[in-house]
Order: sequence, then structure tokens, then C-alpha cells
Amino acid sequence: RDANGKFHINWGWEGDCNGYFALTALKPTGTTYNFSSNLDALIGLRPVVTDPVAVTGVTLTPSSATVNINGKVQLTATILPADATNKNVSWSSDNTSIATVTTNGLVQGVSAGTVTVSVVTADGAYTANTTITVTSTVEENADFEQLTDLSNMTTGDEVIIVCTSKKVAAANMSNSVLQPSDVTITNGKIALDDDSPVTIFTVGVSGGNYTFAKADGSLLGATAVKKLGWDKGNTQWEVSVSGGNAVIQNSLTSYGRFLYNATSPRFTTYTSNASASMIVPQLYIRKAKVTPGPTTALENADMAAPAAQKVLRDGQVLILRDGKLFNLMGQTIR
Repeated sequence: RDANGKFHINWGWEGDCNGYFALTALKPTGTTYNFSSNLDALIGLRPVVTDPVAVTGVTLTPSSATVNINGKVQLTATILPADATNKNVSWSSDNTSIATVTTNGLVQGVSAGTVTVSVVTADGAYTANTTITVTSTVEENADFEQLTDLSNMTTGDEVIIVCTSKKVAAANMSNSVLQPSDVTITNGKIALDDDSPVTIFTVGVSGGNYTFAKADGSLLGATAVKKLGWDKGNTQWEVSVSGGNAVIQNSLTSYGRFLYNATSPRFTTYTSNASASMIVPQLYIRKAKVTPGPTTALENADMAAPAAQKVLRDGQVLILRDGKLFNLMGQTIR
């Protein structure tokens, strides 16, 4: 409304006739139309403004994780409430020489030790933490042996994916599948030369599933059936071992499980049944090796103590404290 008591009217017509008019003389300039009688009006219309929903907290999963040097684990921050307006967060590691974290919460091990990775909300500065333990390197040039009991596979171990009957192992990735490479199996063991193209995966554990990282830390993932990639799609894998065969199933089950296609030689995920030409593979493992000695400060209350030591027992990394053994998840062994 202007100083003369007239109201601004937008008539349409590409704005040609817009202007200020008295309500008793609603006649668009330059037209023969007259809208000065028998009219209704809606007054005081305003756009709906929704009040912002404040953040009340944040949680972080998993609450603890173990990775090998160069291994990766994805952390997930959940903002509370779910309909909070501002869900922006920032990530940090309290010791980037041990582990780093990206702006999306992907943690990578750098050197042996324990760090705290934190997420902070932009709204309210709420904080959640995850304890990350980075394990030492594996023994160099050791042979790989067939994995027959899944309980023998732990974080930091190295594995290769093998079709024993065809004497081939998963090697370089090409066209979204892992190409096969010939291997020699002697007395159930595989020795790899330094220049072997076979892909050696470092095992990680994340929320009950497994991750498989190559030498540069990139995680094996699947984006669809028969579509693999490094750091792409879903990088979580469910693993079971029976009769020496390893069922390596993507946690998004629609992406399928690993099979070796003997007709069109390749390792990738399929939803088809196993057969003479579609073969369930095996995992061959090389155990992680940690030199005994004092640990860095362990954040887990069940494991932390001045006298704690990392030891290697039957190929498994354990924590020795006050005469008791714990695994890297803080569970009592004896």
C-alpha cells in the first residue's frame, strides 16, 4: 500500500499493467477490463515459515573399531532428532600420525596405536567419540594357508581370494571385476612373489561385517551384481566358511556373493547358484604379526593398564594384562 492508500496489484500479462490502484477503481491501465465490483479478496497472506528444529545430540557407530595400517573403516554419525534442521558436522582425529579421518567420517590407519575420532555438530556443538586401534604390519613373505575356520581370521590379517580347483587367485580389477591370476598351491599353501599381480587384502572388522582393503587402503566394494569397485558402493561383507569354501556375501544381499566364473574367467559377485562353472572360492590367509612389547595407551577400560602388552598367540593378536588375555575387542580369552 502506498502513501495515497492505493494497493499494488499484479495483474499478470507479463507485468505490463502492474501498478498501484484504488480498490474502487480496479481498471488495468491500457485495457477495457474493469474489476471494481462483485469482488472478494484474501488479505494478509504470508508464506508459511517453519521454525528450525534444534539438534539435541549425536551418536557415532561403531563406538570402537580396529584396522590395520592403511586399512579403513567407515564411521556413521546420527543426528538427533532425525528431523533436525542443521545436520552439518565436523570430524577430527586426536592423533593424525596414527589415524586420519575424512570429512565424511572415513578413518584410515597410519601407524600402530590408539586414537579417538570425534564428530561435532554445527548446531549445539554436541560431540560423540569412537576409539580406533591401529594394528601393526604382517610378517613379510609368509605363505598363505587355506582358511577353514572363520574364527581364525582377525583384524589385520591378510587374505587372498582363490579358486583352488582352478589354481587361480583374484588379481587386478578390470571392467568392474577381479581378473584371475595363476598361483601354485603346494601342500595347501600359496607363496607369492613380490611382483605377483594377485591382490592381497587386509582384513578389517566393522559392525560385525568385514572389510577388505588393498595395499593403498582402498576398500573392496560392490555397486550392483557383477559390479565391483575400490571405495565404491557398499564395502561391507558378510563372510562364512564351511568345508573350506568361503561365502563372501555383500551385506546388501541384492549385490550377490563372490563366485569364480570358469567359463568367462573372473571373480565377482553373482546371485546365481554355484555350479561346475560358477565356483564358490576359498580364502587363503596370512596371519598378522605383532612384536611383543608395551602398547600405546589403550582407551578401552577393559584393556587399559600400565602393564598391558600386545602378544601374538596362535597367530592372533592379544592383549596381556595382569596375567589375563583379552582380544582386541576387550573380550576375555582366559
